[in-house]
This record gives sequence, C-alpha cells and structure tokens, in this order.
Amino acid sequence: MLIKLVEDIERAIEHECYFSALALALTLPDICGKAEYPELKVGERYKKWCQKYICPIRSKEDPYSGDMPYLNEDMIFSLRNFFLHQGTPNVEPSSIWDDRCQIDHFKLKITDPDTPDGELSMVSYSAGMKIDRREITVGVRDICYRLRVAAKKYYEENVHKFTFFNFALEDSRKKTNPFYCLQGEK
Repeated sequence: MLIKLVEDIERAIEHECYFSALALALTLPDICGKAEYPELKVGERYKKWCQKYICPIRSKEDPYSGDMPYLNEDMIFSLRNFFLHQGTPNVEPSSIWDDRCQIDHFKLKITDPDTPDGELSMVSYSAGMKIDRREITVGVRDICYRLRVAAKKYYEENVHKFTFFNFALEDSRKKTNPFYCLQGEK
C-alpha cells in the first residue's frame, strides 16, 4: 500500500495537484513511524522517524549555516497538523524546539516543474550581530520528494514491519481484470 501512496504523490505532482501531493506526503511519516516505533504516541513517533530518515544532521560548527534555520522534524510535524487538520499550509513557530530552527516566518513555495524549489533560509542581524529575524521557504515539490523517497526506501528495507496493513480494496477500473482486488500487504 505504501508504494501505491508514493505513486499517487508522484502522479499528483505530475498533474500539478500540489496540495493533494503535500497532504498525502505528510502522512508518510505517520505510516513509517508506526512501523518503526509502534509503541510510541503518534507525534513522538512521527518526529522521531522524520529526525532519523528525513532531516539532515546540520553541523553547528559550519560557519555558513550555524544560524540558519532548516526544515526539521518539528516543522514537518507542525505543517502536517496545520495542513491536515485546519487546511492551512503553515507551521506554528512555538512548536519548534530546536533554538536554531526558531523562525519568525514560514512560507511554502510552488514553482514551475523545471525550476528548483528546495529549501531557502534567511537570517537577518541587528546591531552587534544579534539575530533579528529568521525565515524559511520550503518548496512543495521538494518536501514531497524528500518524504516519498525516504518512505519508499524505508518501506523496501523494512517491509516486514508493515504487518498493520490490513484491508481489502477492490479496483474495478482495471481493464484486464475487472475484479482485481488489492489485499492488505503482509
């Protein structure tokens, strides 16, 4: 089932249905987190899975990025909550615990398919090099890509952990077999 979800995200991106792709992509850490950390509560396992498989480890010693916020597990989880439960593609800055990732402004960006749309951070400083403002812009295609690639890889390496997939779905659209039925993966 997870591979089908990844394929649906890819199709949504191809057809420029960016919010559909984003909504579905933001559920992937829920699914993979359940497989990896079944004993944890939803938010904890979501963030823990994102931290391990999605968010790069940023070096605090790097002079060019030491103050720059980056898309971390708190932001992704906050975006998931706001978007899936309120229909608002935003994050709640107070839900971000890493000091370096405290932001004053979050923005999603949709670009043309042939235009790069990765993550862009900005920090402005006041007198004395004190941080005055932090912003981050995240490309919708980029976050969908990162989530689906990590989830697909995780699934392929850990298919045995997805025993909770238990469903029956009949897809009568198949021309070669009108009664094709997709069963839960075991």
